[in-house]
Amino acid sequence: MPRKILLSFLGTNNYEPVSYYVERSAGNSPVEKYVQKTILNYLAGSFGPNDHAFIFLTDEARNTNWDNDGHFDYKTKARIPNTGLAKQIETEAYHFGVSPIQVNSESEPEAIWETFERVYECIQPGDEVYLDITHSWRYLPMLGMTLLNYAKVLKQITVKAIYYGAFEQLGTFQEVKKMPLDGRPVPILNLVSFSELQDWTVAADDFVLDGNPDRLAALTNKNLSGIMRSSQGKDEVAKNMREVTSRINQLVPLITTNRGSDLWKYDYEALQQALDRFSGERSYIKPLNDVVEHIKNKVQDFQAEGHFQWLESVAWCIEHRLVQQGITQLQEGLVSWLCQYYEQKQWAEPGFFDMHKNGRGRDLITKAIQFIGNAPPEEKWKGVIGRRPELGYRVMEDALAQELHKPFAKLTAARNDINHGGYIEEKMKKADRFYTILEDCYSEIANSLERFLPKQQTGLLNVSNHPSDGWSQEQRNAALKQFNAISDKPFPAIDPDLSEEGLNKLVNEFFDSIIELSPIAVHIMGEMTFTFALVQRLKAAGITCIASTTERLVTEEEGKKIVTFKFVRFRPY
Repeated sequence: MPRKILLSFLGTNNYEPVSYYVERSAGNSPVEKYVQKTILNYLAGSFGPNDHAFIFLTDEARNTNWDNDGHFDYKTKARIPNTGLAKQIETEAYHFGVSPIQVNSESEPEAIWETFERVYECIQPGDEVYLDITHSWRYLPMLGMTLLNYAKVLKQITVKAIYYGAFEQLGTFQEVKKMPLDGRPVPILNLVSFSELQDWTVAADDFVLDGNPDRLAALTNKNLSGIMRSSQGKDEVAKNMREVTSRINQLVPLITTNRGSDLWKYDYEALQQALDRFSGERSYIKPLNDVVEHIKNKVQDFQAEGHFQWLESVAWCIEHRLVQQGITQLQEGLVSWLCQYYEQKQWAEPGFFDMHKNGRGRDLITKAIQFIGNAPPEEKWKGVIGRRPELGYRVMEDALAQELHKPFAKLTAARNDINHGGYIEEKMKKADRFYTILEDCYSEIANSLERFLPKQQTGLLNVSNHPSDGWSQEQRNAALKQFNAISDKPFPAIDPDLSEEGLNKLVNEFFDSIIELSPIAVHIMGEMTFTFALVQRLKAAGITCIASTTERLVTEEEGKKIVTFKFVRFRPY
């Protein structure tokens, strides 16, 4: 079981007694001069005999607050009677150890590093650390946070709490002195969220820079488990973050282990939806929303349509120098896409090019592209291309296949060499050649398939009688934050006598024009029958449709009621 330790710095001021309290214990807390006493009493319920508290103090702090009667009246120079923290701790007789640790009060770099080392020496591997920064002076809060991050890596500690007694909430020192003792409640805040935010930031950066989701998974299980327990699993922020990391942890191994078929089936839309839901929540650490946006930007290029996820997977491999995986995925992904391409052209009986049910189409396409420009005599063709030579010729004569022949041949040679570990005779020799080949072939293949790629989606298309330049600042900001850009298409004038046939024709015209614009989402509000029909068509095409929700505000001016509407949020149909 890990040891629990408290790290606290004792200051030199003549502190005014207040009723410090942790969490919701206000009203039950005794008046204490030293915040350490309240914290020690609070932790006594969870600390055991093997746990320990370390109180760091300078010579001046020892003389003024650790020992008895350490302060003087500035006017009379007489000692002020006071029971020092050492005696108070001795009187409590805690069942765990409490040790004073001498540190240097100087601000020179050497002294600061000496203090750093003294504190670090008190920490054992695996400790659960509680840090009190209430009376930390000058550089110590920064030193404390730096030290915690340092120890997280080198000693694998867990930061359980960062305590700060918020004395200033009562007022100035002079104002507090005038208050009755029973009217001085001071909360001890737990600022551990700042430490957790650093952990999440590092984990997100690991994922973005290295493609490694392990830290995210570990943090989700560790830092969100308490939230899930306390809310019986209903906390939406925790659930969404858990889903995000779970889906990322499913995706990355598919890339690194070349699970091409599974990459085609992976639910990219569900990952994007989970990220969208989380970034829209009020996180228990609010800046964590920006960290999630960092993650979201990393995976946003994986599309749920068009069957080009394999290209995004190869781009991932290039970014993270997964050369062998990238070469394999680029070639096999291309063959899989061509299977679908020729199946749609109906160049063979249904199912021949089905990449999941059989390998006949894959084998024929692979051989046909290899034969372009250098085909052996037909009588030497073996396998499926030997049994279906007419189909082989048709693929070989296809302009797209001819365009893809050269990069395909380069990938074949590189893949053969790298998969044999460089032991074949005609090897490429230089290791860095493989990365260059992967980059070049990716660019050539992506350029050849560019005309087949889904159109880049634009931002929010506003189809209403209220142009976006007249929206409130709140509504515009919400739209820009969620969709990056706004464009307008005026809502059509709907004749009340318009027939169902005429309405359907108008809906079809608008639908086609919207598809051409390729928006991420459509904000549509207007005549209800047209709106209903158009929303159905757009949703069936996979385009998100939203409406604005508003709050009706009524004020009275000079005896007249003034009605205004305040934007609240966008809501999907």
